[in-house]
Amino acid sequence: MRMLPRLSLGLAAAFSLVFAAPQPADACTPPLPGLYNHIPENGATYPMNAALFFSGHSISLDAVTVTVDGNPASFVPVADAALQGLGGFVVHIDPTPSIGQVVKVSGDFCTAGVTCEPVSISFTTSAPDTTAPEPVKSLLFNVYDYPDFKASVGDCQSDSDLAYFLHVDAAAAAADAAPEVWRVEAFRDAAMQDLAFTRSVFAGGALRFYKLAQELQGAEPATAFTFRVTTHDAAGQSGGSSVVSLPCHVRVDPPGMTQWTPDEPMWTGADVHPGGVCDESGSGGGGGSGGGGGNGGNGGAGGSGGSSSGDDGSCAVRAPGDARSGVAGLGLLGLMWGASRLRRRRPAAS
Repeated sequence: MRMLPRLSLGLAAAFSLVFAAPQPADACTPPLPGLYNHIPENGATYPMNAALFFSGHSISLDAVTVTVDGNPASFVPVADAALQGLGGFVVHIDPTPSIGQVVKVSGDFCTAGVTCEPVSISFTTSAPDTTAPEPVKSLLFNVYDYPDFKASVGDCQSDSDLAYFLHVDAAAAAADAAPEVWRVEAFRDAAMQDLAFTRSVFAGGALRFYKLAQELQGAEPATAFTFRVTTHDAAGQSGGSSVVSLPCHVRVDPPGMTQWTPDEPMWTGADVHPGGVCDESGSGGGGGSGGGGGNGGNGGAGGSGGSSSGDDGSCAVRAPGDARSGVAGLGLLGLMWGASRLRRRRPAAS
C-alpha cells in the first residue's frame, strides 16, 4: 500500500491563506523563486506508472537529475491535456522504474541566472495503477452575482463581477492509487459544442470561478455555462464524466462595488433556482447527470478554452510565473489531494 504523503508546513500555510476571511486588497509581495510543491512527497511509495508533479515560481528541470536505484534516468513530459492543465511540470521517468526501486530527484530547480537551494526528493515505486478512477457521481453549482470588484495595481487579484461555485460528489481514490485529477470544462451551450474555458484540479473540495460579466457574452448568469467534470488520474486513465446545466442557487445583489471578491454565501430557500437541481417544486430537470464509462489510458478531455479572468487560485493552477499561481493556490491543490486519501468517501455536495 502506498504511504500517505505528509502535508508540509507550506501546504498548511497555503490552506490558511486561501480560506482566511475575505479582507480588503493589499499590495502583495512577488513570490520568491523556487520549488514550492511536488508529488510524490519525499519518502513516499508511489505507483511506478504515475506522473510526477513539480510546482513553483521561476522553476526549471534543466539542472535537476533523476536516478533509479542509482542509475541515470531522464524526465519525459506528459502529453495528457488533463494533467498538463495543472500547470508546472508534469513528467514521467524514462526508463519506467520497476516495483520496489528507489527514485531520487535532486538539483537546483530554479531557472538559469537564479540560484536556489538544492532539493533532494526520493521515493519508492509500487505496483502500477491500472484501475481507472470512478466517474463523478453528481454535480451542482451555485451562482453569486455580487457588486463588482475592481482590483488595485499590485494586489495580485483580478477584476470580477460574479462567481460560479461548483460542488463535485465523487468517491475518494484508494490510498495506493495514482493521484486523481478533475478536468472541468465550461460550455456556452447545452450541447457542449462551444467551449468557454477548461481547468484541471487535483480531486477534492469545491471549485470556484470568478468571472467578468462580458465573459457571459450577453447570457443570463444562471444559464451562461454548462459544466462537465471528467475524472482522470496520474497514470493516464479516465473514469467518465458528469454534466450539469442549471444551477442549484442563484443570488443577485444590487449593483455597486465591493472591496473584495466574496466567498460562497449561505444560501436560503429564496435563492433556489427554478428548474434547477435543488428545485423540489416538480419543475426540476437541470441536475447533474451520472458519469459515463471509464476509459483506461485516455489522453485528456478537450482543448484549452478561451482566456478567462478572475479564476480563484484554489481551482486554477497556472504555469510558474503567473501572478495568480502563488503558494496559496498551488499548496491548496496538493493539500486537497493529500486530504482526499484520508477518507473513504466524501459526503454528497450540498
